[in-house]
Amino acid sequence: MAPGESEFLEIFPNGTKLLIVNDQQRASAALSISLPGSRFHTNPLIPHYTEHGMADVSRRHPSPQQFLRAIDSQTRGFEAEVRQETTTFTAVMSNTMDSFLSGEEFLRAVILHPRFPKKFLSKERTVLGVERQESDDNAEEVLDEALDSSVFRGHPLGARVHGSREALASIPAEEIRAWHQQMIKSPLSITVVGSLDVKYVRQHLRRYYGRIASAGKVRSPRFHLTQHQLRTTFVPWPSGLVYIGLTTVFPFGLRDPRRLALSALNNHLGDESRWSNRLVLSLRGDNRLVYTVGSSIYSYREASILTTTTSCDPENVPRVLQAITQEYHRLKTTLLDPKEIALVTKSMLANSEDRSESSLKYANFLSRQLYTTGQVVTHRSLRERLPIATTSAAIRSVARLLLRDRTSLVLVGPMKHINRRQVVRALEF
Repeated sequence: MAPGESEFLEIFPNGTKLLIVNDQQRASAALSISLPGSRFHTNPLIPHYTEHGMADVSRRHPSPQQFLRAIDSQTRGFEAEVRQETTTFTAVMSNTMDSFLSGEEFLRAVILHPRFPKKFLSKERTVLGVERQESDDNAEEVLDEALDSSVFRGHPLGARVHGSREALASIPAEEIRAWHQQMIKSPLSITVVGSLDVKYVRQHLRRYYGRIASAGKVRSPRFHLTQHQLRTTFVPWPSGLVYIGLTTVFPFGLRDPRRLALSALNNHLGDESRWSNRLVLSLRGDNRLVYTVGSSIYSYREASILTTTTSCDPENVPRVLQAITQEYHRLKTTLLDPKEIALVTKSMLANSEDRSESSLKYANFLSRQLYTTGQVVTHRSLRERLPIATTSAAIRSVARLLLRDRTSLVLVGPMKHINRRQVVRALEF
């Protein structure tokens, strides 16, 4: 544990969890509160509308102008976001109790007392319609949505967060208000990061959030890891480039220690934080086969995914897929050198440190993690876990699942010159 740093975790009688990371060396404090995300509703537009409405007006700030003035006067920063697992609101304040209480009062109005007036719905239909159009006009977002739809076929995780154009026109205010009540009556996750009076903060937050009558946790249908061969999707797109996405689903989620081995594998394979990663060296080295390339991971409660994305000229698609497959195969069959593992873990810790330096980012991350898993991996505990979870054998064990089962391939671009049989054959070892 770093000097002057301590952690307190408390569970209120209604199930709400409170985590306080008390760090005497922090320049600012932050309060972050997580509620259910889009996967917990059959229509993902409802959580999206609700998040926008909560971050627009409240009973205490009945107009958008008053709301914006409150952000400036009561906080040093405010952020709202809806993801598949969580909807999270975070406020930053100074490391004084007066500043904390002012920021908490603002966030409490956002969480517990929003207003969803009729004119808000009219305005938000326009805003979300613009977002929908921007998404439709962006090949990389089309790729991401097509991958989610293929990977999570028939499950809320695969639904478009912007919804369809038809759905945009028919969202009644009653559904949004009903969903908001469901959100706040399910157990919340609250995280405080900063140098504050821990005892007073605990008593204050328990007073307002420990008394909310709980209606139980909002449930989401479990994503079942069905076995399937390669799923391929070809999306015609008026572009000179082909955008490629290749996703494999892994049978372990956020609480499984293998997730850290997968994170290490991703860092070595194609994480954008390392310019010396294998995909860059293989595809953007002397060959210059691609314009962009990288890999990323995302973990849910019951599963994790690793996605490689790239863009290239249409005639290079088979060669690019063969090169990616070869890198996957090398990871399956070769143990990483100890020096490379040291570089990987150093990079992972640096990424975690970057996030932990910002009170807003750190509180947001810990709040979402606490809501999703019921536990947290702080920067300090990550430093302790990495040597055990990221051995060469652990990384290779995870790598052996690449392209084995539950893999989806999506191509977005001009399809006229794409030989689909060649594309599928390129992924065979």
